[in-house]
Amino acid sequence: MNIVFDFGNVLFEWNPERLIAEHYPVPLPAALSVQQFAEVLVNHQDWLDFDLGLIDSGELSLRSGARLNIDAAALQSFVDGIPHVLPLIETSLKSVHALVGRRHRLFFSLTQPIRFFSMMCRATWRPLANEVGRPKLFLGRRARARRWRSMASGGQRSVGGNR
Repeated sequence: MNIVFDFGNVLFEWNPERLIAEHYPVPLPAALSVQQFAEVLVNHQDWLDFDLGLIDSGELSLRSGARLNIDAAALQSFVDGIPHVLPLIETSLKSVHALVGRRHRLFFSLTQPIRFFSMMCRATWRPLANEVGRPKLFLGRRARARRWRSMASGGQRSVGGNR
């Protein structure tokens, strides 16, 4: 049986406000609360382009830095650090443990850039690596279409997996 785990809020907690409050390297602009900053940063086309792998963290930081009048280097440091601080959801991790070795094929669904995924795996997956092996990625039809459109237009490859 194939079993697909999503990343955001299934294997890892995705809470931009908490990440900003706990890990943003410099004080936020005085006019913005943590909640407002999370909203204008993550719910914008720049972040969506990053999430789809169309731009890297450097380009995201330059665009968002200019748009929000914030230090792009601090933003890039924050974004690049996210994979190292995303909290695992322990109950989901226990489910993965329980499925290992039961002749199930485990896959992970994501839209983030492959570099982001790779960093999350190195930062948090190592304890399971001997049991699970290299994580496999699930590409739904929409993700495959986005990837190929992106590649055709000269963008980065955003997701990978078994072919």
